[in-house]
Amino acid sequence: DRQSVLSSMMSEPVPPPPAVQILELRQLLFMARQDSVNTQQQVINAGHQLIMTEQEMARRDDMHQSQLREMKMRAERAENLLDSRQGCRDEPKEKELEEKVKELEKEKKRTNKKIDKLSDQLEKEKNRASEMEKSVSDLTTQLEEEKEGRSRSDQ
Repeated sequence: DRQSVLSSMMSEPVPPPPAVQILELRQLLFMARQDSVNTQQQVINAGHQLIMTEQEMARRDDMHQSQLREMKMRAERAENLLDSRQGCRDEPKEKELEEKVKELEKEKKRTNKKIDKLSDQLEKEKNRASEMEKSVSDLTTQLEEEKEGRSRSDQ
């Protein structure tokens, strides 16, 4: 009988002492708390990521809104310019402006002709001046030669 009691006691698991059980429970509690902290950190990181994404989306939306406003303003300016040009064609001012342009073109042609004439005259005057310089130089040389000839004959 003793043998059977001993063998039945051996087959049953022996519970660890209470100090070991408390230590194991504390380790489990620590690991659970660590998991909780890790989960909280992941939630915080996900929140930060969400905020950053929302800020980026808001920034892009602002940029697109700004570009859209700029494009609308350009379109309005282009329409206004087109309208003003079409309106100008219907007015007699356009004919006046065309006449003034024609007059100015004629004046430009006359001025260019005058400039060409004056350029030709200037070129002729330059040629005359260079001929006179050459004549003066020739006369100076001739005069010097005559002086040298006299001084030789005087000696």
